[in-house]
Amino acid sequence: MPSNVDKHSVDGEQQVSLCNYVDVYKNERITDALNFMEATATEAQVSRFTLQAHDVIVTKDSEEPTDIGIPAYVPSSLPGVVCGYHLAVLRPSDERLYGGYLHWALQSAEVKAYYSTAATGIFAADLLAFVQDTQPTEWAKFKKWHNGQSEAMFVKRVAKQLDTHGTLHVLRHGFKDVDAKFSLCAFKPAHGKNPKLVELYAKNRLTVIRQLHYSLHNENSIDLVFFVNGLPVATCELKTDLTQSVKDAITQYKKDRLPKDPKTKEPEALLQFKTRALVHFAVSSDQAFMTTKLAGDETSFLPSTSASPTA
Repeated sequence: MPSNVDKHSVDGEQQVSLCNYVDVYKNERITDALNFMEATATEAQVSRFTLQAHDVIVTKDSEEPTDIGIPAYVPSSLPGVVCGYHLAVLRPSDERLYGGYLHWALQSAEVKAYYSTAATGIFAADLLAFVQDTQPTEWAKFKKWHNGQSEAMFVKRVAKQLDTHGTLHVLRHGFKDVDAKFSLCAFKPAHGKNPKLVELYAKNRLTVIRQLHYSLHNENSIDLVFFVNGLPVATCELKTDLTQSVKDAITQYKKDRLPKDPKTKEPEALLQFKTRALVHFAVSSDQAFMTTKLAGDETSFLPSTSASPTA
């Protein structure tokens, strides 16, 4: 449940203590020992967002992808304490899931990777593995300047480069950071006479993720997302002519795969034109259509190569 209780006090509303972003960010447990700020909330907000025993609160908004999804556990009920804005309350049923376990699970590498991909559109594990494996000298230079936060900072740098120059430019030209220069893709050599270039080309990491939940704002997922060394290059919605046609995939992109979340108006990183996935395919058993720019109902799809039903 994303909270909509802000820090401002409004006449006529109920006085409450507010558990805010910093409380969650800096504390693994939320207890009455913390010094909460004072605010007000409506009766409906108090009913919904008052902290209960075994709640887990997570940070849901931040300019830094590594700061999204940070959890804090509420071991006992806190009457009068309400979850604040930029946070969400996870309230598991004690009969099905213990809140303390959920808090522990949310700190796993897999969950952190999910939030990072949703926030940046980058598959960080592949990106970091490719760079560290193929360019150890340059990585050592980068790490020297960002020791302790080098991996998170590198993902942030790459995201900034994508936002500024676009995916195609970054794949072709890489980028420079202080005294380190990185290549993010190894292109196929013209011939096999240089074993080092052949070996480097073989180290590219080509990944396809099924049912990728790409948003921090909704539960939408895309059937297939294709990555080159962690950078998104294509998405694909699949249909079978036995149940749905390629037109259904096109409609799905136009209606449900929007570059901005319709409720929050926040951009969906993966779906941004030029700066993340470069092409989007709508595919059925024997037809394929493509677009390079998602724009809701204004999206224009062109026919791609026809697929053979037996292929």
